[in-house]
Amino acid sequence: PPIIPKFDHPGDTQNFEQFEDELPLAPECTKEEFDLFQEF
Repeated sequence: PPIIPKFDHPGDTQNFEQFEDELPLAPECTKEEFDLFQEF
């Protein structure tokens, strides 16, 4: 699905499948990842 971001982390492979099942939670997960990126 296009909702999933193109940048993925090695440990996100497990969450990748969950994204399809939980579409409404996808934006939240991506937002949390974005915050982690900003911290770096």
